Formats: sequence, C-alpha cells, structure tokens
Amino acid sequence: MLRTVVKIVGFHHGGKAVVKFPTHFRRMRPADRKSFISQAMRDLRAEYDLACEHARIAAQHEDARNAEAATVRGEPETATS
Repeated sequence: MLRTVVKIVGFHHGGKAVVKFPTHFRRMRPADRKSFISQAMRDLRAEYDLACEHARIAAQHEDARNAEAATVRGEPETATS
C-alpha cells in the first residue's frame, strides 16, 4: 500500500475544508489515482468515526455534569407566610 499524503486545508469553526493532493497527482495513471483516493477516503472515514466517538463521549460527560449540577443545588427554599 502506498502512503497517502493528502493535505486538508482546514477551517476554524465553520466554512469549507479544501483537500489538496500532491502536485504529481494529476500525472498519475487513473488506476493509481483511484487507489490513492480510496486510501484517502478510508483514512477520512476512520477519522470521522473517531470524531463521532469523541463527540458522543463529550455529550455523555456534559449530561453527567448537568445532572450533577441539578442535584447539588440542594433543597428548594419553601415560602413561609
């Protein structure tokens, strides 16, 4: 397997990402380009799955913190008249 080197020009909190291939990419044979892109997509899918897992864990931690904050507040004050 060839090592896939694809540069993703990122964005900060919104916008579009741009994928930049090596300069010799257009000169490659079509079969080699397909293989190259296939490897890049596999790597991107793996990173996407990892990001989804991290987002799920972060959401669980946020839910746990919110539940803890709701129970720590104590008993509500009662109005006396």
